Parts: sequence; C-alpha cells; structure tokens
Amino acid sequence: MKVLFFLLAVSGYVRAQEHADPVRQKMMADMKRKMIDSIRSVRIDEAALIYPRIRQLTVTHQSSAEGNFRSKLYGSDFFSGRMRMSRTTVNMNIPILTQNKNIVVASVGFVHQFFDLNQITTQNPEYSVSEETRYVPMINLAASFNRRDTIFNIPVSLTGSVGGIFNPDFASKQLRFLGVLTVPVIRRENTNMTVGVVLNIDPSSLTPFIPLISYSHKFKELDVYLLADLPYRVALRKTIGKRNSLSAFSEMAGNNSFFGFDGPSPILPHRMTFATTELKSGLMFEHRLTKKAVLSFSAGLNSTLQSRIFRVGAKQNDYLIKNKTGATPFVQVGFSLLPFWDPFKR
Repeated sequence: MKVLFFLLAVSGYVRAQEHADPVRQKMMADMKRKMIDSIRSVRIDEAALIYPRIRQLTVTHQSSAEGNFRSKLYGSDFFSGRMRMSRTTVNMNIPILTQNKNIVVASVGFVHQFFDLNQITTQNPEYSVSEETRYVPMINLAASFNRRDTIFNIPVSLTGSVGGIFNPDFASKQLRFLGVLTVPVIRRENTNMTVGVVLNIDPSSLTPFIPLISYSHKFKELDVYLLADLPYRVALRKTIGKRNSLSAFSEMAGNNSFFGFDGPSPILPHRMTFATTELKSGLMFEHRLTKKAVLSFSAGLNSTLQSRIFRVGAKQNDYLIKNKTGATPFVQVGFSLLPFWDPFKR
C-alpha cells in the first residue's frame, strides 16, 4: 500500500511538473526576451547619442549672423546686399513595421525659414530688388524600406526611400528616390567601417551616384569617438560625465526651398527653387535631460558652398540665378528624443 501511495504521489508530482514546466518555460522565455529587448534598447540609445540622425524626434533652431550676398542673373550682375537667415526644423522618424530582416519607417519634417535682405544695391535696370523679410515654410515627407541580408555570405544593408518636399499648399513639389547599399568591411570592438553607394534620383541633384564611407573608432583611454560619414560629416565626440558630451564637427547639408511672386515678373518664372549646399563647422554641447531626452547647443561658422535659383522641376545646372554668400557665424539650439516608438512586429 505504501508503495502504491508512493507511486501515486510520484505520478501526481510528475503531472504537476509537466503542467508547471510550460508555465515556467514561458516565464523564462518572457524574462529572456525582456532582457534582450533591454540590452538592445541600451545599444540603440548609445548609437543614437553618437549618430544624431537616427534619433526619433529632432527640433532645432539655427540663427546665422548677417553676411554679404551677391547675385548674378543669367551670368550678369543682378543685385548685392546683406542677408541674414534663421531656420527652425522639426523631423520625426516613425517606425511602422518590423518583419524578420525588414524595417519600414515613415518620416515627417517641417522647416520654417526666414530670409532678411537689406542694404540692397540693384545692378540690373530691368528688375528692382527691394529690402524684405521672406518667410519660406516647407514640408518633407518620406517612406523608407530597409533590409539586412547576405549576398555570397557577405552581410549587406539595402535601403530604398521614396519622398518629396512640398510647400504648404502643395502647389510646388519635388519628388525623389534614394537608394543606399552598404557593406561592413571592419567590425571590431572599438572600430567599425562600412562602405557603400548612394543612388539619388532627384531633379535638383548634381550627380545620381555618391560613394559613402562610414568609419567610427573609440579611443578608450580618452573616451573619445572619431566619427566620419563621408562625404557628409566628420566629428570628434568626448563624453563628459554620465550626461554630457562635447563634439567638434564639420558637416555638409543641402537645403531646397520653394518660393514665388504674388504678381507676374518680367524676367523670372512664377515659381522657383532656392537650393543651397552648406558646410557647418563648430562645437556642440549636449546634455541628457532624461533617459530619452537630449538638449543641445552648438555654435560655429556656416559657409555656403553653392547657392542657385532655378525653375521648379529643372536641373540645378539650368539655374537662372547664382548667388555668392560669405561665411557667417551661427548658433543653434536643439531638443531631441532617442528612439522610443517600437514598430509593429510580424
């Protein structure tokens, strides 16, 4: 009888364990998943601190000092004067879907720009340019698809983006396609290097293909990062304590804006594109307000490498007006959020 009771007890214990094991396994699996997600979140935050472009929300306001401005219309002197620019930019990246190796992201951006023209001297007798403050708002919309895979056992990253810039009433627009192929060539604890190519199908682009080299190296003894995303950005970033960092940077960016005239113009089209390529160099201080929020302040010199005005939809080489702008000091304040919005998963 004792043996029977023992067998029944063992049998009941085994059945209880068989019932409990799936529950325990599920609990262990949930704990493991949360641990992996936590580690992944920390690594993503660290990457977003180093690379501001991958932050989920960014709001910046830049104000430049007044500088000399000279324009040529159809190759002849047009007007000269002084110009001051201020620009407020809001960008948000919204992850939509994660599926195995694929990620879908939507991007929304708004730009508010003010151009102050004064001390104008007109050289063209057929067209008079007057002092004014022109407000030029813009909207930027895009959707991108990223896939990480292997080709001939070589890891690659493929990104395709379709989007455009618009003025608020959507009367003027400029659509574009951006394709990026990157391949990692160095993967070490403190050094990473990726090479690739950018395909830029854009009516205002000077060239459809741009080589891309991304390099990062951490000097552990100094706790300094060397970051290079050529040909766009080079920076040295030093961590100061747990919440602060100081960066010396030089970065190039293009800005396209639409503007027009309320009435007919005798020599210019009604709607035009104002395209600039700018190089900003200076220092940036960042303070981590909370786990996800970052406040930044930067100052330096803003140089306009190229400034052209052409008909909306035309090529940059078919420009009507070519501008020459002197380098001016700038200050910029910013607020950004590290990635906080998880995409839907399938």
